[in-house]
Amino acid sequence: MEPISLKNERERGNFSRMNHNLALKISFQIGNFGLDLALEAKDLRIFTYAPLREFGEAHPRIMPAITAWYEIAKRKEVDWQKPQDVVETFGISRVDVLKYDRVCIDLAGNQVRLILRVRYGKGRAYVRWIGWHKDYDKLGDDIYTI
Repeated sequence: MEPISLKNERERGNFSRMNHNLALKISFQIGNFGLDLALEAKDLRIFTYAPLREFGEAHPRIMPAITAWYEIAKRKEVDWQKPQDVVETFGISRVDVLKYDRVCIDLAGNQVRLILRVRYGKGRAYVRWIGWHKDYDKLGDDIYTI
């Protein structure tokens, strides 16, 4: 019997919505009864990458810092379940935990700031803003709603 997977069921139209960050595999064996169940987390998904790319293209000397951040965030072992996990990934001196599931990460020696909205436990991070540190300071309370 072929294992059932969410991907196959999605292709058959049996699921209208699916969390792309989890793969669930179930297999049965009728003779000598057996059941295998595996739940496997996939990479952190970074949404709205365009602002990162555009900022990096406009400021080429910053692009290596953006690329380095992205490569760290996409590592398989990255599993942000709570804000402290983001701090552990990048270091306490580089991360500010903000309200409303947002974090601010310092890039390029604290010259650039990146605000993410993180869906903890879901494997998703949304780029909300990237810019120079001096421009971040001008945002004021907008950092919580951006």
